[in-house]
Amino acid sequence: MTEFVPLKSVLFMPGSNPRTLEKALDLAADAVVFDLEDATAPDKKDEARELVQVFFADKPAEVTAASKQFVIRVNGFSSQWQQRDVAALKGLPIYAVIFPKVESVQHIEQALAMLDEAGVETSVQLWAMIETPMAILKVDDIAEKLSQSHREGGLLLGGNDLSAEMNVPHIPGRGNLLYAASRTVMAAKAYGLTVLDVVYNDLENEHGYAADAQLGVILGFDGKCLIHPKQIDLANQMWTPTPDQVEDAKQLIATFEAAKAEGKGVVTHKGKMIEELHVRTAQKLLIMAGEG
Repeated sequence: MTEFVPLKSVLFMPGSNPRTLEKALDLAADAVVFDLEDATAPDKKDEARELVQVFFADKPAEVTAASKQFVIRVNGFSSQWQQRDVAALKGLPIYAVIFPKVESVQHIEQALAMLDEAGVETSVQLWAMIETPMAILKVDDIAEKLSQSHREGGLLLGGNDLSAEMNVPHIPGRGNLLYAASRTVMAAKAYGLTVLDVVYNDLENEHGYAADAQLGVILGFDGKCLIHPKQIDLANQMWTPTPDQVEDAKQLIATFEAAKAEGKGVVTHKGKMIEELHVRTAQKLLIMAGEG
């Protein structure tokens, strides 16, 4: 299992806009995604790919010093641009590559092979977008295959494409997507993967966005995909543990370590039995809080 990295706020930015790329360095998002797919028009694909390469070439020190992860979303498997996108990733100091519309184990295998053949550093993770009905049906297999690979990354639930393919509207509470969301979260958690929630489209509805983000927390997502910088602060706030949660996590870890040092077989914290699983959860919480 790879080291857990907090990704509370993951902002998608069009790779075709050089001014937008420049702003990425100063944003408070945990990760920024330079998008070569949906956010880039067909006649701008080649230009966007080159602009992203130039960004990293021109600002190596700034990228290294930035307190965020850099990610690139390539075009889909059936597109004419995917192989060129992947080939352009060689040598770039990125954290992960997102492949859209992953629907099978074969797609994971294909993506892994392309990345390796292109000479992309093995430390670069592979992230799979789960955004079609077929992907939901196959998400367990996809998560298992990804967890067993040398590029173990995570899953992103794509609500816009999934809603379109299901022919359902966007509604408060996402009742029509809850099954898909829970399936995706369960698969990710079963195989130790990070999982990110859908974007929220209505930029003017702050109350709706807050409710949607809160739902993502309740469902078990590790963070949220975003489409505008104005959404960053709330996502960071929603997925940052409270001071009480942080203190409880510290106490739980201390209690477990003390009992373990004394050779105790049964450990309790605030009247409840705890084990290694609870310690790992507490350690992850502290990392999310910036204290791990």
